[in-house]
Amino acid sequence: MLSLRSRDATSSEGQQESEDDAAMVIRKKRDQGNHECEVFGQGCEAAEASRNWNSCTKNPGHERFIPVSAFCIDDLPEDYRKQPLFDALKSFSDSIVRLRVSHTSEERPEGYPFHNSSRTNVSHSGSGWLSHIDIGVGDCKCVECSTNNVAPRQKWCVVEVITACHVVYNSEEAKATMVDFFYDDKESRTDGRMKTLTAHCVLHRDINGDLCFIRCATHDDILKEQLRTILRTKHQFIAKRAPRSSKPREIGACLVFSHPHGQPKHITVGHERFASPNTLDNPYDAKYAYTTDTCPGSSGGLVIIINQRSPIMRLGSAVHSSGYNGSHNESCKATIDGMHLNMHFVSGKTP
Repeated sequence: MLSLRSRDATSSEGQQESEDDAAMVIRKKRDQGNHECEVFGQGCEAAEASRNWNSCTKNPGHERFIPVSAFCIDDLPEDYRKQPLFDALKSFSDSIVRLRVSHTSEERPEGYPFHNSSRTNVSHSGSGWLSHIDIGVGDCKCVECSTNNVAPRQKWCVVEVITACHVVYNSEEAKATMVDFFYDDKESRTDGRMKTLTAHCVLHRDINGDLCFIRCATHDDILKEQLRTILRTKHQFIAKRAPRSSKPREIGACLVFSHPHGQPKHITVGHERFASPNTLDNPYDAKYAYTTDTCPGSSGGLVIIINQRSPIMRLGSAVHSSGYNGSHNESCKATIDGMHLNMHFVSGKTP
């Protein structure tokens, strides 16, 4: 039986660990600047995510955050309520993933987000989206085949995901990153709908543009077909034609698809505030600013700009990067992915 002194000492040590953990979480949150990862301590992740959601000061109440299952055509600005466009946007939501990163690399340079948090066990979360799936070559790279004393599978597939570079900086961090597909509501965590892969490398990154392509592996045939269906459906909607608005607009609509606070998938709707110069001439080098609500955990999420400044309606895709209270939010540099950045929804002849 512990003496009173021993019990007091144990209690004091536990309290100190809790205080140290809380202090590290606060420091890591500050260490990311205006970027929007969610940061977690050593407690229950789901409980912390719920607590962070409820105590959020950027968007108290999250009134403009729409659960993906509740998203409907009336959530779009009136001028954009076109069924083919809505169907395409809805299909994009299936590709959104949550990223849970449990390690911060010491290779993050000084002044870069989370540089000062590399020696802690404080994890962070962000968002991303499915970009590509392909047949794997050689030994399967999944955790099961890499760590168990079994012969690696030879029939497997590569799964590529796009996120922000400040969410997953390098392959060292990728190996500590869990990628959650189909986290659409809280029940999906327990009813088997949510599927989780572990990343194994960074395929490509653009530190200045704040883009990162990570790779996962799976030999789950059911998941493989689910992901292929998502990409196939998305491409089918992109190929369809839809009527454009009769009122050309200088400011486009903007949607953000993400996992705010590490919570289930949400969609927010707002407007483009401004874009980097020559966006139409060089869309692959574009950066966007927008009024659309975002929160910690939205970093790496999919940004869709519905652009009507030209004779055709275009959808620009980019990765969410930063948030500014009371001002605007910003994307990373726009990118080419499996969705193709310029998606044409045209009535009449294709230019």
